Amino acid sequence: MKSLIKNLVYTILIMTITFNLFSCKKLVDSSVNEFKSFIDSREIDIINSDDESRLMDAIEKLQTNVGTIYINTTVINIKENSIINMTGFLSGGIIGMKQENGEYPRINFINKNGSHSGINIIGSNKYIQFIIIENAHGNGISILGNYNNLNQVVSRYNYGSGIVVFGDYNYINYCYSYRNCDATINSVNADGFRIYGDRDNIFNFCFAWDNANSGFNFVRIMNSSDIKYFHCASWNNGNINVFTGKYD
Repeated sequence: MKSLIKNLVYTILIMTITFNLFSCKKLVDSSVNEFKSFIDSREIDIINSDDESRLMDAIEKLQTNVGTIYINTTVINIKENSIINMTGFLSGGIIGMKQENGEYPRINFINKNGSHSGINIIGSNKYIQFIIIENAHGNGISILGNYNNLNQVVSRYNYGSGIVVFGDYNYINYCYSYRNCDATINSVNADGFRIYGDRDNIFNFCFAWDNANSGFNFVRIMNSSDIKYFHCASWNNGNINVFTGKYD
């Protein structure tokens, strides 16, 4: 009798695990399809040179227009304006185009005044794809709105955390965050990924390494079970020797 009960318990456990794995796969597949449906082929602008003012003008158009800003240049240096704000609720975003050398475009924040994030996604239904964010004086990217998507984005060398999520229902896919460090405040905010939003934020194939604080930091989240992450990893975070040049 005990053996029968034991086998029954094992069977129920296996069925439960199988159901959960199947549900997770469906969730990830659904999110991937949802991201693809976000991309709007209508061109707001295509930027072919290091032209900060043209990028800012295109970003402003996203508030009242659907469509995509395409960046087809190696780097855009942000000198005069220290922040990029993506606002509004219409579907729109930024996509980087692969360059001849095999690299994707960089948005490089040169102006070190203040402690602002490089990119603030304040609105909803926004997306960023194939872009490298670097050297922001605060966080690389801060997502304050809901239903936004990052796909194959790199955030590195920022003074705050690489990618910060305040909102809910955001999808972070194949994103990499490394070597973020804020020496001015002892790196308490320099995480790879810092998450405040607690409802159905999904992290899929995201990796964090060599950040001054944590790889993934879930802040003030009472029930983290609503944060879903698949195939993610972090390593060698919180190691100050990374930033002393010892390993270089």
